[in-house]
Amino acid sequence: MQPVAAEPGTMIPLVRPMTMEDFMHHKPAKFIGKATPDEAVAWLRECDKIFRVIEGTEVQKLTFVTFLLVTEAEYWWMGMQ
Repeated sequence: MQPVAAEPGTMIPLVRPMTMEDFMHHKPAKFIGKATPDEAVAWLRECDKIFRVIEGTEVQKLTFVTFLLVTEAEYWWMGMQ
């Protein structure tokens, strides 16, 4: 990608939007829901670590993280919507 000029002499690189492929490249763990509170927090921290590397909108983050919810956790999430 070519940088875009902001002010004379200043170049700002274009930022490509984050994709699901970018997120999944980091091999995030799925979350079943059968976990201790400490395990749930650890899972959230791992997801947060990925988002510090690949920036995205809050909507993207929510979409990508909820994609990782399976079985009981996915059922719970569907009920929360």
